[in-house]
Amino acid sequence: MESVLGLPASDYPYTPADLFYLAFFPLVVLGLTRLPAAALSGHDRLKFWLDLLIVLTAAWMVVWYLVISPSATGGGDWLEQIILAAYPVGDLVAIGGIVALLLRRPDPAVRAALLWFLAGLAVFVAADLIYAYQQLAGTYASGGLVDIGWVAAYVLFALAALRQRAPASAAALPARVATWVDRLSLALPFLAIALGYGLLLAVAGGQWQGDMRLQVELLTGGLLTALVIGRQTVTLRENLRLNAELKRQYELLQIEQEKSERLLLNILPGPIADRLKHTADTIADSFPQVTVLFADLVGFTPLSEAYSPEQMVLVLNQLFSKFDALAEQHGLEKIKTIGDAYMAVAGLPTPNPRHAQSAADMALAMHAAVKRFADKTGLPLQVRIGLNTGPVVAGVIGQKKFIYDLWGDTVNTASRMESHSLAGRTQVTASTYAALGDGYECEPRGEVNIKGKGPMPTYFLVRRRDGNS
Repeated sequence: MESVLGLPASDYPYTPADLFYLAFFPLVVLGLTRLPAAALSGHDRLKFWLDLLIVLTAAWMVVWYLVISPSATGGGDWLEQIILAAYPVGDLVAIGGIVALLLRRPDPAVRAALLWFLAGLAVFVAADLIYAYQQLAGTYASGGLVDIGWVAAYVLFALAALRQRAPASAAALPARVATWVDRLSLALPFLAIALGYGLLLAVAGGQWQGDMRLQVELLTGGLLTALVIGRQTVTLRENLRLNAELKRQYELLQIEQEKSERLLLNILPGPIADRLKHTADTIADSFPQVTVLFADLVGFTPLSEAYSPEQMVLVLNQLFSKFDALAEQHGLEKIKTIGDAYMAVAGLPTPNPRHAQSAADMALAMHAAVKRFADKTGLPLQVRIGLNTGPVVAGVIGQKKFIYDLWGDTVNTASRMESHSLAGRTQVTASTYAALGDGYECEPRGEVNIKGKGPMPTYFLVRRRDGNS
């Protein structure tokens, strides 16, 4: 510009234009730091500063060895030395601004335009440093690659400005580019480490002169090592903390999963619960031969008029808890309770060839358990039970509060056996009587008129014959 305006040549190697050039760098950094980026706190802030220092230290090693140190030994007054050093230092400042923004993960809304600007700034800094090196070596020639680099940087700056006109949004940046930016921000400290130590190895391969250039390089290498150790220490501490937190969360998750598992097993049979966890398909299975048990507490309804609801619930809980234990003991699957009625089945979901015998054993044990409870509490309670053997369909119904239930004529008939039975007795159908065989003593009741079925021969289960299993 001074040449174009025809200003008189200066005896000094520096001019007022240097002030404008040097002002460029702090203005760039100020602008970059004002852009929205991810907030930092705690360990993240400490890692950010360590990463930034690692990159700047490695960059300083290059700039010092190639630019600042040679220019400092070239002579000149103190102001000239300061201005000569100010340019590469300004480049370092610009590099710091770029790295700081990348490490802070810039807001996706500004990334599209920011990528163009950062690319231009990187080209500008590279051209600037190459220019300084060529000037010192006396090889710079106007119109070469350095000048092309500056022009390319200005073009990229212009493209960034043009890109800013479009509405900035997270969707404006392709996912692959966003991923590339995130990976670059993570890789910057490690690239800087490789650059710094690579330069040290290159210097060590030459002549050891013991000059200031080498001494500063070695000192800076030591600083880089300390920063890397500090960075890794912070990362290790954070990893240990995260591992401890992850272990704690995993243990809590295991506890919650065990609770959920127990709850699920309280609702569904074990094999059905396993299938439900691994498939979204409807669960419905046919079983050719099972024995269905219905039981009802006789005398419970009149008691509810004399006792509080809390007392009646306590009675039901004690008896039904005993029934649950008996079902587990004899291999039956509890299906549900309705009021003071209890329903269970033998022979599913795991087939059991002795399903009728298992159901009969449970029925006899239920009568004994209710009698002991009545004798202990003085409550006039008995249980009325019905058994029927035949085919059923079993499955899970519902999406919320689902239950495992049974369907089929066998179920309806078993319910009728219970409702037409007598207090303290277990009424069984002919199919159950035949399935029991000689191992159980039953007395014929005769034909009973069953709703929807007509007259049916039924039997009362009396006891299990001694010597049979």
